[in-house]
Amino acid sequence: MISKKILLALSLSMILLLSGCININVEQKLKRNGHYDMDLTISTSPEYKMILNGLKEGFQVDDSVKGKFDYKETDTSITYSFKDINPTTDKKLFKEIEKKEGSENDMFGQTQETPDSSFINPENIDFKKEFKFPYYEYTYTLKMSPESKKDTGKVEVLTSNDYILDEANILDQPSKNQIMQSINNVYKNDSIEIIIVTKKQMEQMDYWSYKYDFTSNFNFKDKNKQYIMIFVSTNENGLCSVESNIYLDSKVSAKINTLNTDFEKNCKLEYSTQIKNVVTQLDSFFKTADLESSKQMEEQLGQLFKVDYTIEIFGKITETNGLKMGDNKVKFDINPSKNGEYRIVFKDFFLASILGDFYWVYLIIAGVILVGGVGFVVISKHRKNLQSKPLEAPLAVNPQIMDYVRRARMNGMTDQQIKSSLMQSGWNSKDIDIALIMR
Repeated sequence: MISKKILLALSLSMILLLSGCININVEQKLKRNGHYDMDLTISTSPEYKMILNGLKEGFQVDDSVKGKFDYKETDTSITYSFKDINPTTDKKLFKEIEKKEGSENDMFGQTQETPDSSFINPENIDFKKEFKFPYYEYTYTLKMSPESKKDTGKVEVLTSNDYILDEANILDQPSKNQIMQSINNVYKNDSIEIIIVTKKQMEQMDYWSYKYDFTSNFNFKDKNKQYIMIFVSTNENGLCSVESNIYLDSKVSAKINTLNTDFEKNCKLEYSTQIKNVVTQLDSFFKTADLESSKQMEEQLGQLFKVDYTIEIFGKITETNGLKMGDNKVKFDINPSKNGEYRIVFKDFFLASILGDFYWVYLIIAGVILVGGVGFVVISKHRKNLQSKPLEAPLAVNPQIMDYVRRARMNGMTDQQIKSSLMQSGWNSKDIDIALIMR
């Protein structure tokens, strides 16, 4: 039978081996009305197709948005496409999948087989708008706040009936009270459950299968299931042991190994005193120690899932803590297991909010209409002025002068020669000039 320690080690090795093999790509497009479209694609290489199939169960669309999504699947990817999501009313895109006891998730200790999907929930998006003529300034903030592993305000009190199983009857009530106080201190501050088990008969060869079956079926209060079991068998060939499934934190493991070595040597001198001593030492240790196992596992899981989050906005970006991919597009690299705030500040013409995405088309049409209207007024006024002017009577010229001018020009005479000749014949100078002009 494989121990939990071996299973956990195999799980960690698998995480390290598969680091970066799962790619999560999010493409979000913001709209001026505050709604948005989003595509979520989870992909991997063909050799990890089995892992992709397992992830499908971890991404189940919430009932509240089932009318707003489409699903596509290939051999190496799955895609969820959401349309017109309203953050005000659509609070969640995916359901929270409850972890089942005895599932593959237990191999990962306090982690889950799928990443926390809360980073794409609309409730984590803050979208603000402020008028700054001639623009509106928008601030988009995506807040990453994964649920804390410790919620000290809601910690349940562990009872001696469940966590002290004294079959050998070696603990009196004052001892149980003192032990339970330490057990609850450790559980409240570190979510670690300490179990006390005493038996009258237990041989070494039977202990391993008993311990595995017991911890697998024990009704743990905390979902992370980090535990320390203090075991005592009082028969002649009995044993004493301090066991734990906290293998990621070297400081904790070293402390438990030291306690276990000392306990095995001395516990038969006085069972009750030694058990109290071990629990007290654990309580003192966890008051000063910083348990790193959860953090390490989260970091390893962060390497397994690589998230690219791209946001396309409808204005021009002025400030962001992401990677700009153009005037209206930003890319963020997100670790779903870590807190963080991703921000974009951008501006947009106020007319766009009134006239929509194609406000510039309306502006061109309005300009054409304005220019056409002004032109029409100017032309109409000019025509009116022309019509209001009185018509001048045509000038009257003696036909003989006109005929002479015509024939003289045909003979090659200049206008000056023609005028001199006509004046010598006694014609009026003004009539001559008019004839020259008209001819």
